[in-house]
Amino acid sequence: MDKHTVVFQPGGVKVEVTTGTTLLEAATKAGVYVNSLCGGEGVCGKCRIQISHGVAPPNARSISFLSREEIQDGFLLACQTEIRDNLEVWVPPESRLEKEQILTTESMVCYDVPQGIPLGDSMQPPSLLYMPITQKFFLSLPEPTILDNISDLDRIRREIHKKIQAPYMETSLVSLKGLASLLRKNNWQVTATLYPMDEHCVEILYLEEGDTCLTNYGIALDIGTTTIAAQLVDMRSGSVLGVEASHNQQARYGEDVISRMVFACGRNGMLPIHQAVIDTVNSLIDALLEKHGVNADNVTALMAAGNTTMTHFFLGLEPCTIRFEPYIPTANSFPRAPAAELNLHLHPRGVVTCIPGVSSYVGGDITAGVLASGLANSSQISALIDIGTNGEIVVGNNEWLVCCSASAGPAFEGSGTKCGMRATLGAIQKVIIEKGHVYTMRLLAKGNPEVYADQGSLIR
Repeated sequence: MDKHTVVFQPGGVKVEVTTGTTLLEAATKAGVYVNSLCGGEGVCGKCRIQISHGVAPPNARSISFLSREEIQDGFLLACQTEIRDNLEVWVPPESRLEKEQILTTESMVCYDVPQGIPLGDSMQPPSLLYMPITQKFFLSLPEPTILDNISDLDRIRREIHKKIQAPYMETSLVSLKGLASLLRKNNWQVTATLYPMDEHCVEILYLEEGDTCLTNYGIALDIGTTTIAAQLVDMRSGSVLGVEASHNQQARYGEDVISRMVFACGRNGMLPIHQAVIDTVNSLIDALLEKHGVNADNVTALMAAGNTTMTHFFLGLEPCTIRFEPYIPTANSFPRAPAAELNLHLHPRGVVTCIPGVSSYVGGDITAGVLASGLANSSQISALIDIGTNGEIVVGNNEWLVCCSASAGPAFEGSGTKCGMRATLGAIQKVIIEKGHVYTMRLLAKGNPEVYADQGSLIR
């Protein structure tokens, strides 16, 4: 097949593709973000681009979203335009992703001092006992003798039993390989990283030379449909050392979970959309480790929370049956996996776990919210409202809980609506009502806000 070169502006990013490739696919290959709320189905009209050089005639679906003037100026829909010539393409600001603002602080921004709410006994948050996913123990083992000639593994188990109560102890074959040399080269002094599978059994994940108990870290991960946030946690104390957040790279395949399911379950397959979330997570992990001087081999656990579909994508599970009646996921509770299996940038045998969900559209993010808020521990009826790309409301107490879910993305991102966008350049960030007039404040590239009067005229 013929090859063509496409140059994306601004930025001058070049990519070579075959005849028939769409401009949206070419942009994805080039690593250029083009807004596509519907995942390339041609129904949202948000992936507008302009042809600067070359020939790319519009098709019927593109024409339905564009004015006569836009068509004359060379505007097209990227997802509906097949490449049959060398092209230079301009991606306009409304189709780009620029300077997104993601809240990563622990407290919300308040413009007014909130009123205090008296807490009765039933509203007191539960006392939380910190229980790390993994723990490290330094073992100084006695050398074998003719009178104490048990196996190396039994010697390790015996020493661990002196430190913790665990009737059963498991280990993997890979943890045993090289064990004999490891113990004898390090004078029988090693550190064991343990994963408590339940109250009766622990697993020896791996053993390493010397005493590394002071360097045990974990990643807490929030996999949102629009954004992904990660925290670096000191596993010894539970303290949060840092937080990073980023736009979910899956957005190029659709803005909401339904669009992404259509993409993944059609001709495109699971791999691109699974790799997109893994790449996003790894970029956040890399940023945290570099900023805090932590070696990836000292990160022994990752706990992820996300809605049911996002968790399926993260683990590489097909979510196709979630979309159709009777809306059945592959699983609501997920087995743990070694980090190497998902190509995550932590210790290869580090534990990756996902918080269980409840149903196809009530996932682990809501389970995490209920647990963190203490809603399920209170006798008072309360509500938890989580509004993002997907919106959920949980009502109940320690005796019962009921939840409903709906798509909220159109209200925030413009999916399926004429007006709307994310928290990027040009978005309204504040509304002021003064003497009967409404003023909106928008952020500019230079960092200074502009204020518009209620009729849209610039006043500052």
